[in-house]
Amino acid sequence: MSRRLLLPLVLLLGCYLSAQAGSWYVEQEDLSDPERPFVYLGCIQTYETPAPNITSYYSYSMTTASYTGPAPPFGPTVEADLTQLFFVEDGTGEVNLVLLHDAVGDFDGSGGGGPFAASSRVSLNSNLPLVLATGDDPTSDTYAPSFGIPSVTHLALHRWAPCCTDGSAYSGVTAMHEIIVGYEIIPPGIDAWRMSSADGAHLDLNRTNGVRIRLTAVPEGASCDGDCDAFGFEGGDDDGGLADVVFPNAPFSVFGSPGPAILFDSENPSCEDDDLRTPGIGTANTMPRGQVLITQELGSDCRPDDERSGSVIQIVYDEDHDFRSVGILDGDERRSFVATYDADGSELCEIEIPQLDDNSWQRVECPSTGVRMVEIRLNGSGAVTDIDCSLTAPVAGPGAGGLLTRGAPGSDTLSAGSGAAHSAKGGRSALDSRLYELPDVRSSARRQSP
Repeated sequence: MSRRLLLPLVLLLGCYLSAQAGSWYVEQEDLSDPERPFVYLGCIQTYETPAPNITSYYSYSMTTASYTGPAPPFGPTVEADLTQLFFVEDGTGEVNLVLLHDAVGDFDGSGGGGPFAASSRVSLNSNLPLVLATGDDPTSDTYAPSFGIPSVTHLALHRWAPCCTDGSAYSGVTAMHEIIVGYEIIPPGIDAWRMSSADGAHLDLNRTNGVRIRLTAVPEGASCDGDCDAFGFEGGDDDGGLADVVFPNAPFSVFGSPGPAILFDSENPSCEDDDLRTPGIGTANTMPRGQVLITQELGSDCRPDDERSGSVIQIVYDEDHDFRSVGILDGDERRSFVATYDADGSELCEIEIPQLDDNSWQRVECPSTGVRMVEIRLNGSGAVTDIDCSLTAPVAGPGAGGLLTRGAPGSDTLSAGSGAAHSAKGGRSALDSRLYELPDVRSSARRQSP
């Protein structure tokens, strides 16, 4: 029964490829950091139910004006003064996202009291739509858009009395979705916010107005173990576009060819590179991406200016990682690839980047374990917006996990530290050799084209 405080829920969706919808990575904004990066919290599992659809599962009761859905193992335990988010796969195989506030019969006054309040609004963008399938209750709350309308942005304004629950459910979730949920106004009677999981490993969330969480499907073959490094490219130093960018606290080094790998401000494009603008006019390019990674065009006096004839960007880790995905901006050429390699230089995964339109954005997955290098081969203009991977090997102590770094200033030689990337005799391993012999992509990439 919706009678209470105003609560906006915002769902922001993006594209995730080749994943399964059974498990989800959960990340939450770190409000203590001015950049508000998303920090990995863990994984949650999707509940499974024989119910034919999410409306039947939610089972809104006109008698109690509340959610009466199933108890574990088909759903979470309903608790007073708690907001829960969870995924449900119904009997038809469709995955749904459920938002549930409070518990029926919570008459302590704290869970539902309070005057009607004006909401704050958050401007969010999206890539893939969801559909508002059911609401608690369906008539007195405010939803934008309303029921049954596919949309990439949803706003839910909930009001409820101390007696009852409130909530809503969204259908059409796929493994390609990336969902950002923003809790903009948290009522005083809600004491906790939780991401509930079918395996009981619930994740408690930060109960702070304005905090957001990000939900992405766990790729097939990947695990939830370890720390997840979802790394954007803010805070690097590329010496004004003259040298490969260095990220002081990152667990990797970056190299480019034929020019250095440098930063590009996609929200304020330079050198007439509007094809790298975010947000933009291309497919799925609806979110600001900030600093992205490009290679500097050789012979250009303008900086930063991306190489239009093809380039290679290599991201080299100092320890084994599980690699998940990479964000690609302006992938409008055929025969561009993402590949991963282990410490011996053996290829673990290679996937062709789908050819989209100019100024498009997409997330490309190449799930791999034991990764030491990610290589992005662009057959034309383009940029890398972020990388996403998780640590799989513990740090072996001092001297382990050497970092491959650029040699002396002005040198094109790549020198390596004392780590697992080297052979036992101290010579270059296959990975070192591959790094040393950065390909002439302007010829090799074209040779691959029919």
